[in-house]
Amino acid sequence: LLKCLAKLSDLTWLSNNNTILLPNGNQVLQVAGTNETNTQFGSRTTPTGEAGHCRHLQYCVLNTFTARQEDFLQYLCHIDSYAGVCCPDVPVPDC
Repeated sequence: LLKCLAKLSDLTWLSNNNTILLPNGNQVLQVAGTNETNTQFGSRTTPTGEAGHCRHLQYCVLNTFTARQEDFLQYLCHIDSYAGVCCPDVPVPDC
């Protein structure tokens, strides 16, 4: 499966109020509002071994995790109380 950028609305597991309940059951992360800029946060290595950076979820919705939250959790990084994604530095095309 080639990686491509999907839309936030493609995340079948995302709650209606744009929150993500983590598996430990007591931590909830918000999806940042559209007023957040597409900024790189800390350096990361993606689950597939690529160089990447943590970005707000809405700027890096990879098709590899649209169907299952379990797949997303491999890419999860925290930006304060917001959900971030370890996003590859190599540009990813739109789906």
